[in-house]
Amino acid sequence: MISLAAFALAVYVRQFSEQPPLLPLDLTAFEFGPYAIGFAVQELAFPVVLIYIFSTTALFKRIINGETIPRDTLKLFGVLAVIQLFTLSYYLLLSSLADDQVTFGVLIVVTGSLLGGWRVGLGLGIITMFVNGTQNLVDYPEEELLLLYQTEGLRVLFNPAFWYDLLVWRFLVDMEASSALWAGIVAALGADLLGQRRFVPAGALTLQIGIEVGVGYLTATAWDEPALLVSFLIPSALISGLAMLTITLIVRNVQAEAVRQKAEAAELALTQAELRALRAQINPHFLFNALNTIRYFVRVDPETARRLLINLSEVFQRALRAGEFVPLQDEISYIEAYLALEKARLDQRLQINWSIQAKAWLEYPVPTLIFQPVVENAVVHGIAKKAKGGTVSITIARTDNNLLLQVEDDGLGIDSVRLAEILTPEQPKTTSIGLRNIDGRLRMLYGESYRLAIESEAGRGACVKIKIPIED
Repeated sequence: MISLAAFALAVYVRQFSEQPPLLPLDLTAFEFGPYAIGFAVQELAFPVVLIYIFSTTALFKRIINGETIPRDTLKLFGVLAVIQLFTLSYYLLLSSLADDQVTFGVLIVVTGSLLGGWRVGLGLGIITMFVNGTQNLVDYPEEELLLLYQTEGLRVLFNPAFWYDLLVWRFLVDMEASSALWAGIVAALGADLLGQRRFVPAGALTLQIGIEVGVGYLTATAWDEPALLVSFLIPSALISGLAMLTITLIVRNVQAEAVRQKAEAAELALTQAELRALRAQINPHFLFNALNTIRYFVRVDPETARRLLINLSEVFQRALRAGEFVPLQDEISYIEAYLALEKARLDQRLQINWSIQAKAWLEYPVPTLIFQPVVENAVVHGIAKKAKGGTVSITIARTDNNLLLQVEDDGLGIDSVRLAEILTPEQPKTTSIGLRNIDGRLRMLYGESYRLAIESEAGRGACVKIKIPIED
């Protein structure tokens, strides 16, 4: 109905056309203006750049991702209205330079409908009509104004025919202005019909080209210039379609970035939950053994018992109070407190060798609880279960632009089947929780190239390496 009304208006305006009609088959009347096409590319590139800049704002991202808050639609309309005014101003400048029609200026109208729904699209259509109509008022023939003033003087201001011609004709009857209102209504309805598919390039492209063709057809009908359909409309529709395709790609890129951020946030939340679980996971066997050891030394060596209690307290405090990152020195102190308790329990069956080659980097922040579980794993599973015990060697060094944290033991080692299962995501997480957690956190923080490295053979001990990137 709306399109039929617009077409009827175009036919009505056609009878007032002062230009001679051009026959559709008269191909000599069709002119292809390369300058006009160049100006069209410039004009449509201008709003696309502004949309790209707008896409970096929080408002644009909320609207695209369906996370709007009150007044976001109004803010969107305001931003797009400003963009449209700048675009139309640039359009008028190019039109004056090219001395020819360039585009119809409905790209932002369609974009507003896709982003904000029918209210935004309709509002932008009205603004576009108003600006185009105002331009028609500015272009009111000076000769006619002078003639009216000479014949009627100031009485012309009270002449209804003058105001009808000035306002109604220049805004509504002139199809260049009124077709913008038609474009806003159709774009709004089309966007609502597309629904969630409105950001699919094919849907948005079809809507943009369809409206561009519709506006051009109405204008050509009103002006009785079918040459517009070939010399101007087709190139303009293709260029505006390319501009709309670029805008939809901008929108899809924002959507993809939001999906990626949500995925990272979910993975980070999972990693943090695992970290909290790791902190809360006070190994009952370790606690039982530590308390038994302290109880033994209370009878035979109270001073050693006191030191062991301090170490146990430090283990609890560091496990429960540490932030996401701690200085490397704090992680080392935590390991030393833990090893003091295990050394008191295992006595000569446990030997510790420290090699700190990167003393200049002891204050460098590392993920909390990234090192101690590896040492605990070496002591509990590598040395404690070996009848004769063994040695745990801890090395802290710098290699290239990485900190190397290495734990090596000469304990029972890990067989090849078990070694393949430890860091396999598909395996049940009830096994090797500590090592899995460390591996996941390293990958999350630093990427796949910083995965936990484990080398081992059954009966020949194990070596676990952690790399952490450093910056000078």
